[in-house]
Amino acid sequence: MTCNGCRVVDCPMRLLSAGLPVPCALVCCARVVIIGGLEGDVMSGLGKWSLGIGVVLLVVAVVARVLGQIPVTVIVGILGLLAVGMAAYDALYEWTKRVQERRQAARSRAARERELREGR
Repeated sequence: MTCNGCRVVDCPMRLLSAGLPVPCALVCCARVVIIGGLEGDVMSGLGKWSLGIGVVLLVVAVVARVLGQIPVTVIVGILGLLAVGMAAYDALYEWTKRVQERRQAARSRAARERELREGR
């Protein structure tokens, strides 16, 4: 990923070149790729935040597991899964809303064409 023509203000390459620690730049990279890469109405703002927070919490759970902190792993892992689940529900909700809008547009287009054929 390069910054040439990048529209993202906090592009990971800029963050790395600015001297940020690698973990911070990786978290920002995940946020840019996962959340910033979702152009349009794929998810609402709440869904994007839930996805970002959920991914970070799952990374923290993995780190806690490596460090042997089992209670922290369980609690943070469950919270991370809940956040990712909320984001998935939001994405599914937005997708069904777009499908419904497309079906409504197709119905109205068919009705308009039918009226033109009948000469109304």
